Amino acid sequence: SRARSIEEVRRVAISLGFTYFLDYDKQIPTKKREFSSAVSFFKIPLKGKRVLDVGPGTADSLDVAKAEGAAETLFIEE
Repeated sequence: SRARSIEEVRRVAISLGFTYFLDYDKQIPTKKREFSSAVSFFKIPLKGKRVLDVGPGTADSLDVAKAEGAAETLFIEE
């Protein structure tokens, strides 16, 4: 079935013992801070931009990009 929220994904991961995802999931605040810091340091404007993340993990950078006004967020995953 399809998960419609990150909470549903977490519940499934817990039930399946998918610790790789659960460990990565704990790093979300750090990953968001790292991406936000890099964008800020390099003065990259995201408002109105299309942002592509290759290998997004839990897509933390895309969440930040959207919050910063990105018009569209996309990803490529294996």
